[in-house]
Amino acid sequence: MEFRVLGPLQVLDGGHLLDIPPTGKRATLLAALLVHHDRVVPAERLIGWLWGEEPSEAAAATLRGHVWRLRGALKGGSEGEELLLTRGPGYELRVPPETLDALRFENDAEAGRGLLAPDPAAAASTLREALCLWRGRALEGFEEQPFAHGESLRLEELRLGAVEDLMEAELALGREAAIVGELQSLVADHPTRERLTAQLVRALYHTGRQAEALSAYGELRRRLVDELGIEPSPELRRLERAVLRQELGDEQVRVPTSRRGVGVEPQTKAPLPPFLTEIGRIFVGRDGELERLRQLWTEVTAGRQRVVLVGGEPGVGKTRVAAELAGRVHAEGALVLAGRCDEDLGVPYQPFVEALRHFVDHTSSAELANRLGRYQGELARLLPDLGQRLPDLPSPLRSDPETERYRLFDAVVSWLGAASDDPPLLLVLDDLQWAAKPTLLLLRHVVQSADPKRLLILGTYRDTELHHDHPLVEVVADLRRTSGVERLSLSGLDSSGVVAFMEQAAGHELDRDDAMVLARAIHAETEGNPFFVREVIRHLTETGGLRQLEGRWVTGRPVEELGIPEGVRDVVGRRVSRLSRDTNQ
Repeated sequence: MEFRVLGPLQVLDGGHLLDIPPTGKRATLLAALLVHHDRVVPAERLIGWLWGEEPSEAAAATLRGHVWRLRGALKGGSEGEELLLTRGPGYELRVPPETLDALRFENDAEAGRGLLAPDPAAAASTLREALCLWRGRALEGFEEQPFAHGESLRLEELRLGAVEDLMEAELALGREAAIVGELQSLVADHPTRERLTAQLVRALYHTGRQAEALSAYGELRRRLVDELGIEPSPELRRLERAVLRQELGDEQVRVPTSRRGVGVEPQTKAPLPPFLTEIGRIFVGRDGELERLRQLWTEVTAGRQRVVLVGGEPGVGKTRVAAELAGRVHAEGALVLAGRCDEDLGVPYQPFVEALRHFVDHTSSAELANRLGRYQGELARLLPDLGQRLPDLPSPLRSDPETERYRLFDAVVSWLGAASDDPPLLLVLDDLQWAAKPTLLLLRHVVQSADPKRLLILGTYRDTELHHDHPLVEVVADLRRTSGVERLSLSGLDSSGVVAFMEQAAGHELDRDDAMVLARAIHAETEGNPFFVREVIRHLTETGGLRQLEGRWVTGRPVEELGIPEGVRDVVGRRVSRLSRDTNQ
């Protein structure tokens, strides 16, 4: 069985094209399942994609009929193994990587990119084979469907990156004359794509066409300045100077460039944002939630944007979960940015400003100009001292307030896209229940933007503080209708989780019966809220209810006599409200 989405949708079984009409509900169902392959897609979401926001009462039954017919058509795949499965709330289409042309293309393109420096001839061959898999536009006919739009754009961006890598390999092999025409056509189709123009400039220069090389650079600069209000990257300006001085040597031609810039040095790894490292060390009882977040992170590293909104009561562990994920992906090489909302400030865009400042403070000036995206000057509205790092930063657009705000929003989208190109990016937005409305509007714009990003946005909020007219309620409702957005609700730890919490706090297993009974009593008192558990343990140690004996925790008196105060939950609740984000563990 072979699935093809790099062009019109096709399914082949043993080389024979299956009779699945290219349009209609069954084709839409198959396309949606292919986009979300190897994941369970809820039936409710499929119904929304196939019939819109107001499906008929018979939509669920009709969907089951389409699934039944599609399952029958796919029976012959994978040595008779059933590919379309009913799973929980929906359906899952299992797709072995070698059977989907998009996955084969991604793997081959990545392999070709890895061969650029050591073996450009092998790189060129591998990349051309990968590009031959394309038969038209990705997911042709479905590009504007909500389930396919982002994926179509992502695949197209990967295709262009592979084309640029191929041109790089050809330049390294000294085939400038053979590819000048192809590069001119590519630049005409993508006139603001700097890497393609840089490659064209180099090819023209090395075929003795210096004047045309300078003209190609001049045309790009005119477009960037007139249409986008930005100057070409410093690397491209250095390339122009080398052409003017006739100092563009063969050794420079042979250096492969990055996917987004020209000769960009690798990014220096930024440290974790401080507030994500100051969270308590104890982490228990969240294996299922962390596993789901890891699954979403895997999708992000493959090139997809994902959003998770983590809700729960104060102290239940929202920020702790975010910190745990942040620490793990950061150790694997990811870029982690974060920002918080303060209860009493109401500062517009506050968490985005904090994230941008951390990014700017830990990125070299040489890298920064290439990793802020389009409209870099607009970001000075968020970070006024940005111009101190980038003296050539253009001024922000001056227009009516709505236009200026839209331009700023697009600038943030472009920055996150450039920043998440390599490595992928985790953006943590904490305490969104206190976010100013402009912050929430910017968040919605970023999430709903079609620009390709390797980005996971993890937002936390207190769902106990959201009244019906709270601005976050409307934004969450809007985002839940957007593909790639999930909500994760945290509740208290179960009794075994409280035991594990106490064991981590003690540094040993609770091997005494009275200690186990105490753990269950604490669970009953706190409903498993990790912050409340910690405060009760603190109370008991201060009053002698828990003490150390030969390095191990023991109860100082029978559990029923420990006297856990009935009002401790109220006291702790007031402390959570007062200390808010510092104690949200």
